[in-house]
Amino acid sequence: MNKLVKNRMVIISISLALLVLINIAVSYSYYLGKVVGNEASTTLSFTSAGVIIEYENNSGSITDTNIIPGWSTTKNFKVKSTMKANEGNNNDSKLGYAVKMIVDNNDFPTNSIAYSLVQGSKTGNGQAMEAATDVGIATGANSEGIVLGTGYFVVGDNEHNYTLTIKYMDSEAVDGNKNFGIHLVVETVRAVTVTVDLNGGTYTSSTTKYIPLGMAVSIEEPTKEGYIFNGWEITSGDGTVSGNTIIANSLAITVQAQYVKLQSFADDDWATIAANVKAGQYSNYKVGDEKEVAIEGFTNTQSKPTFTVRIANNSTPSECATEGFSQTACGFVVEFVDIVEKRLMNPAGTYNDTEYPKGTNLGGWPGSAMYKYINGDTSDHLTYDGSNATLYSKLPSDLRSAIIDTYTVSGHGKSDTGTRSDDNFESTDKLYFLTAGEIYSDCLTSDCWDTSSYPYESSGGTTTRQLDYY
Repeated sequence: MNKLVKNRMVIISISLALLVLINIAVSYSYYLGKVVGNEASTTLSFTSAGVIIEYENNSGSITDTNIIPGWSTTKNFKVKSTMKANEGNNNDSKLGYAVKMIVDNNDFPTNSIAYSLVQGSKTGNGQAMEAATDVGIATGANSEGIVLGTGYFVVGDNEHNYTLTIKYMDSEAVDGNKNFGIHLVVETVRAVTVTVDLNGGTYTSSTTKYIPLGMAVSIEEPTKEGYIFNGWEITSGDGTVSGNTIIANSLAITVQAQYVKLQSFADDDWATIAANVKAGQYSNYKVGDEKEVAIEGFTNTQSKPTFTVRIANNSTPSECATEGFSQTACGFVVEFVDIVEKRLMNPAGTYNDTEYPKGTNLGGWPGSAMYKYINGDTSDHLTYDGSNATLYSKLPSDLRSAIIDTYTVSGHGKSDTGTRSDDNFESTDKLYFLTAGEIYSDCLTSDCWDTSSYPYESSGGTTTRQLDYY
């Protein structure tokens, strides 16, 4: 009995399920029969507005197999918009574009080949690419392409005309086995409005720019008196910046110019000066710039508490790398403008205000009492004030920390050889005197002294150079 009831329940359940399926099928068929007005083909279609490159005389190819130093060639092209006058939502609709130069191959050294871009005529109110002059091209292929520039069209704009010049920059003979090849492509994206906040600086172009969305674009740098441009910062909108290159990820962004205050030799402390010099960032430290230095502890009547120093040199020409070349006129050199003290090079006895006893020059510059005194060597030298203090020890501690050891070459005198010698003394100095040739360039190639009075004076010859200041 129970088994029979159980089977019946199963049968009923299945029957109900079948009925449901049948009812659904019937309803669906009925619905389809009521659909009317089907479209047999596409009745709504559209194509995005585009930009094309069109070359002069319908030819985009230039071939030259005989370049020489100073060679150049030009390629005239126009960027044309296919956007019609009735396209876009309003007259402010903009279609941005970027022209890229794809480097297919470049066997020449980096910067041997350069490009220039000149703007020609344009129609409409859009913005053309900015001009560029002799921009060096890196060696090797570049499939990513070099962005020649960016521009945009608005509704009704038609074309922007350009001249691209490729130039061989080297003055030396051309290696005939090298090749160079490029082609141009254009990319279009929506234009972003960039508002430029100069942050107190000045600009030579418009502070409202339009660049392609999501594409890296470099904009020109502003200037600000007393400061160095230090890149852009996005203050509104979405994007990224690196130096003067901007990538905009929203349709409107604002970038603010950032600056770093220029260094001043007169105002910067010695630790800052030393750090800038070591980092090679001292373009604002000019030859001839002066600074005051306080030196205490002098009792000599010739001294004063504050002295002036100046930049005497800030260049390092190739000759400075020659073995045996004195470094006293190489790199960043600061000299005293004032007379710091009056002393004898090699006093033979105790100093007083009325007696200047005759000394010797045996041992040359590195063997002199003066060398030891000004370089901080407290052994075997005479002082004017009865103490063992040296000139180097009297300098401010921050200045002493900025002074580096300098390889110095100095000449012989009569007491060392008895005759003129081409040999020179070598020493490592913190402070030193300049040779005649480091002040007067003529003394580098000939004697600057009265040979009857000073027959053994040596200026260092070709082992040093004239300081930039002189």
